[in-house]
Amino acid sequence: MNFTYQVRDPLGNVHDGEIEATSEEQAHQLLRADGFQVLELEESAGGSGLFAKRVKKGELIYATSQLGIMVETGINISTALAGLAEQEENPTLRAVLSELRQRVEAGDDLSKAMADHPKVFDATFIALIRASEQTGSMGEMLEQIAGYLRAEMETRGKIKSSMAYPAVMMVLAVVITLFLLTCILPKFTPLFSRKGMDLPLPTVVLMAMSKSILSYWYFWIAGAIAAFTSLFFAWRTTTGQVVVDWIKLNDPVIGELV
Repeated sequence: MNFTYQVRDPLGNVHDGEIEATSEEQAHQLLRADGFQVLELEESAGGSGLFAKRVKKGELIYATSQLGIMVETGINISTALAGLAEQEENPTLRAVLSELRQRVEAGDDLSKAMADHPKVFDATFIALIRASEQTGSMGEMLEQIAGYLRAEMETRGKIKSSMAYPAVMMVLAVVITLFLLTCILPKFTPLFSRKGMDLPLPTVVLMAMSKSILSYWYFWIAGAIAAFTSLFFAWRTTTGQVVVDWIKLNDPVIGELV
């Protein structure tokens, strides 16, 4: 759970921020342990779990770049994380940065703390940070990671732009097919029935599908919603992602491209 807070430090200065904790009492304890007097504390409206606000790639790139610059100038990692957390507008990323600061101050390695947030930091990010901790090149590595993420985002943008036209054509093809099955083909069905013609198998199949869609449209809509919902939640699991990636890599049309 994420909590927004307003606290007063030992010098009398008031600070606002966000902290992640399992309960309101734990959030109080964490803030008091840092020497703050808690003035206000309430659960964040940013949400948590499934409904938490996503951390965009651009936000992560900016935070990583700024963290690298601060570390390179000699600011310790804990102070740098605290500064970033205070400036961050995304409540989810702000909570993550605050928790990283707490974990680092408690003696954990930054890479270990990041590993508990796989939705924000991927395996490559964590591995590079772990390597920089061993070599003492944290600031330089953070700037290199920011550059890598920036190049990755640009590549993804180019791919999405290239796939926009095929995606639009696919949607149009589906819409036109449904229009033909539900509006055009039913008008020819009585004609075929009266003449008693022996229709080819593909035509028979299309006519049966058209009749099914018109007669049981609510089942088709419910089935489509159930299928999309199942795929959405399955894709969020490790097994689901493995299956999706296997299909992408072994697809006869786009497999080699992927």
